[in-house]
Amino acid sequence: MDDALRHEDADDQADRFADADACFHRHLIHAGGSLLLNHLSEIVTQGLTVCAEPTTCDRTKAAVARHQTVADALRKNSSRS
Repeated sequence: MDDALRHEDADDQADRFADADACFHRHLIHAGGSLLLNHLSEIVTQGLTVCAEPTTCDRTKAAVARHQTVADALRKNSSRS
């Protein structure tokens, strides 16, 4: 039973991460302002969700850190405008 709960937690974590990752990439696509990319954004986010793999906590933390670096750079560049 404990193993099942651990796997369920990992699956839930992977699902939450996949949803957040897709949302992040959707925002990036829309922020780019390209009409073509906006039309393709649903395909991209569906692909990210379908390809999501259960991740370890360390891999999730590393991915979040990489995404944070992108978000920080975008904020820094947008404040210069």
